[in-house]
Amino acid sequence: MSTAPIRLEGLNNVRELIASLSPALEKANERAQNKMAYELMVAEREQVKSDLDKPVPSTVNSILYKKYGANTLKFTNPSITVPVPNIKGAGVFVGDLFGFKQATVDDLLGVQIVGGLPAGPKRSAVILQNFGWMKRDQVWVPAVGAPLDQYGNLRGSLLAYMLQNMGTNIYAPVKEEAKFILIGEPGNYEGIWWKGSTSAKQKGGEWRPLIWFIDKPAYMPRYRWNERAEQEINANFKQILDWYIDDELNKL
Repeated sequence: MSTAPIRLEGLNNVRELIASLSPALEKANERAQNKMAYELMVAEREQVKSDLDKPVPSTVNSILYKKYGANTLKFTNPSITVPVPNIKGAGVFVGDLFGFKQATVDDLLGVQIVGGLPAGPKRSAVILQNFGWMKRDQVWVPAVGAPLDQYGNLRGSLLAYMLQNMGTNIYAPVKEEAKFILIGEPGNYEGIWWKGSTSAKQKGGEWRPLIWFIDKPAYMPRYRWNERAEQEINANFKQILDWYIDDELNKL
């Protein structure tokens, strides 16, 4: 005849000990998730710099993390508040720091994650479309040799001067010779050429392409968002959680 096993799960002192450990374990879980989310945000930002061609700082910094239990993400400089995903735990997401909202799959990084058409038209594109110079299903791209900034984009000052010189309703026309001309036929323009050297306001120079109008491209997914997150979590979260559990238990 065998002796009856000693059952621990029903013992009052064991149940009380487990109950006393629950707050500490929950706190360790919260701290570990926050740490993992922060480290994942840093890793995703670094990968953006590698995956994308010269991303501007606002694109890199749009990858954000929320802490465990947080409903909003507040910034002090500038003072803005961005909604966060509707989840209890910590997480990493793409934010729209200009629209004060979460980014969608139509925004820049959203397109890179899931593929599809690029984000909605830039303000300059809307102006060109409203004047009938560029079609609604087109975008503009810099021509080879156009002055670009350090991120590979057309210089903003030159773009603003182009719209001003062409007499749009947003920028008052300047009283000087035309330095920008449309190339192609009305209703089917191919792009804009400009006359200048390194500055739109510089005298002289030869006519050369500045921007081309092209059909909106469809992108294949380039940015391994979910796959990379899974790799980072599998490789690091257990060690992080173990460390915080030990730290919390040492406080008891």
